[in-house]
Amino acid sequence: MKVAITGGSGFIGRKLVNALIKQGHSVKVLTRKKETEKVINDAADLYIGDLLDDQFVLDDFIEGVDIIYHCAGTLQGNDHIFETNVLGTKRLLEAVSGKLKHWVQLSSIGVYGKYKEGIVTEENIISPSGLYEETKAEADKLVIEKSKEGNFTYSVLRPSNVYGNDMVNQSLFQMIGLINKKVFFYIGDKQAIVNYIHVNNVVESLILCGIQKEAKDAIFNISDYIKLETIVNIIAKKLNKRNPILILPKSMLTLIASIGVNWEKWPLTLPRIDALTNCTIYSNDKIERVLGYKHIISIKEGFENLTDYWKKCKSA
Repeated sequence: MKVAITGGSGFIGRKLVNALIKQGHSVKVLTRKKETEKVINDAADLYIGDLLDDQFVLDDFIEGVDIIYHCAGTLQGNDHIFETNVLGTKRLLEAVSGKLKHWVQLSSIGVYGKYKEGIVTEENIISPSGLYEETKAEADKLVIEKSKEGNFTYSVLRPSNVYGNDMVNQSLFQMIGLINKKVFFYIGDKQAIVNYIHVNNVVESLILCGIQKEAKDAIFNISDYIKLETIVNIIAKKLNKRNPILILPKSMLTLIASIGVNWEKWPLTLPRIDALTNCTIYSNDKIERVLGYKHIISIKEGFENLTDYWKKCKSA
């Protein structure tokens, strides 16, 4: 099978490239920066270019391709977020029209909006609350609408918070550091639920979306959930620390976070408080039932590995 991947030098994209090559597929990779070729598998055909550059011709990149995995995206810079996530998707869709069999769109669970409790499935309404989430929802809509013209089928994959040893987001490593220093505390109570998904599991689900006929013209959520207290205790055990027990009032911490809301490096933010007090579950029922998906790495194993990696980095 001939595959093209945008965002192939990213956190998820690199692992997807390696997995597809290992399975024997022919892989093309599009990346914006030439220096990233050092992290791309040598067996892949590398294309240096920007989807937003009108001078960059996409013909060679998409020529003869069966499936496109659109993993390119950004979280930073308001103007750049819209351009990359929406306009970049639109240009690629126009280029592949009539030349593609299947499109796999890497989206985000955030398109459903903010929930404090309950179970979220693919049937929940789309109600994004931030610019990144809004642009991902718009990109999903563009893909689905373009596919209705009959040129290709699609799959949309919406992961929760993706983690792994080489992730860019440092919030989990910061939490491990707090537990190691014995200064971690719970907010309000210990009932919060966290939703994370290991990057290897995301790659596995992306591949299923690409190769299984049951994935055509369908949307899938992918996540794993566990009580925050369980994760904290797993980390504490790996660090040989006592389980944290301190609980501080949410009202007090919300006030403190509000005071520092305009400080760039203020560690206690309102979104972080929401994340540490949330009780929402994102269901995997559909992807398990339709595609036979199973986690490659459990959330327990994933956080044990993450803590070992943090310890290794600290001792280096």
